[in-house]
Amino acid sequence: MFQNLKVLLIAMFIIVLAGGAYAFAAANTVPYSTAGAGASVVGGYTVSNIAYDLDATDPTTVDAITFSITPDSGFR
Repeated sequence: MFQNLKVLLIAMFIIVLAGGAYAFAAANTVPYSTAGAGASVVGGYTVSNIAYDLDATDPTTVDAITFSITPDSGFR
């Protein structure tokens, strides 16, 4: 009888633990914002050789962007 009770308690503990993890994961919502949008100067690097690869079927969309990044002198 105690064997069944142990199994039942362990199963209940696992269910409660999984439910708690699901509750915390479901509460992780991020509101819509424009964070990261825009342009600004970042010092220490020079970006060059910028090339845009447009989509062959829809040239209003970009497939890839390639560029070179070089550290400015004095930065390591």
